[in-house]
Amino acid sequence: MAMDVVKTDCLDWFSTMERLGVGSSAHNQTMFNIIGADGSKYGPVSADQIRQWIHEGRVNGRTQVQAEGATDWKPLADFPEFAEIFGRPGAGAPPQQPSLTAPPPVTPPPNPDQLVAEVLARNPSIDIGSCFSRGWTLITEKFWLSIGVCFVCMLVANVPFMLGVAQAGMFWFFLKRIRREEAKFEDAFAPFSVCFVQALVAGIILSLLVSLGVALCIIPGFVLMAIWIFTWPLLIDKRLDFWPAMEVSRRVLWPNVWGAVGLLFMGVLVAILGYLCLCVGVYVALPVIVAAQAYAYEDFFGKKTVAPMLTAGQNQLTTNHV
Repeated sequence: MAMDVVKTDCLDWFSTMERLGVGSSAHNQTMFNIIGADGSKYGPVSADQIRQWIHEGRVNGRTQVQAEGATDWKPLADFPEFAEIFGRPGAGAPPQQPSLTAPPPVTPPPNPDQLVAEVLARNPSIDIGSCFSRGWTLITEKFWLSIGVCFVCMLVANVPFMLGVAQAGMFWFFLKRIRREEAKFEDAFAPFSVCFVQALVAGIILSLLVSLGVALCIIPGFVLMAIWIFTWPLLIDKRLDFWPAMEVSRRVLWPNVWGAVGLLFMGVLVAILGYLCLCVGVYVALPVIVAAQAYAYEDFFGKKTVAPMLTAGQNQLTTNHV
């Protein structure tokens, strides 16, 4: 974490030096304006700064960009300065081959307070029956793939301290299915490259806190489990760190606490039914439970929630917000 802060400070310092004209070629660089994920205009920024944002995943080839002094906007990948990065034909470099695993697109985490406010403003609720009905329909569309993903994640979860990583992987697979994106078996391993440390820590902390709640009284432990259900998808979908993810989950689910408890309790009943079916049924029950919880998450945090492209500190040092 400390190294990330130092790295960010250094990048901001170099960007500031470029804007002041310090350096042998800063005054000769073409500057650009861009349209961020929040629909706002940022800039002017240098090509080097945009390359840095490409590397960090803050912008992509479809980001709308305007060269300073020009009147037209076009995709970032259409500019010769950046075409090689996106492997466009004729850019002087062959297109990059896709990696074996397909981690989620990299976007900076949203502001937790803003995220909570946006969700609560929609006054969402948990429809337990609908979540499980949609979850069952979802897994029947790709039955064996869904079972295979959850079976492997169960094995991962049995490795010490790996519960959070396994949970995040299952949620990511089902969120892609819900959003009608191409979901593959290897998507279950996305947390290893996206949020491994955060999921690891979240799994340890949640296990300790829930165990403490159960030790004091079963009901508090059950409630804690319920209000933190969304921690796992928030880690990988919104890229929040473990504590903001836990807090956002708690804050949006507390007004719906009984719906969250009911969702969790229904999952327990489904799991018990699975065990009663010669224990084999649990391999069907788990995908249904996770898919139902993923639908509940999507009902709360779905399409209308957009993460800002840049943080306030970066705007002050690297851009002029128009």
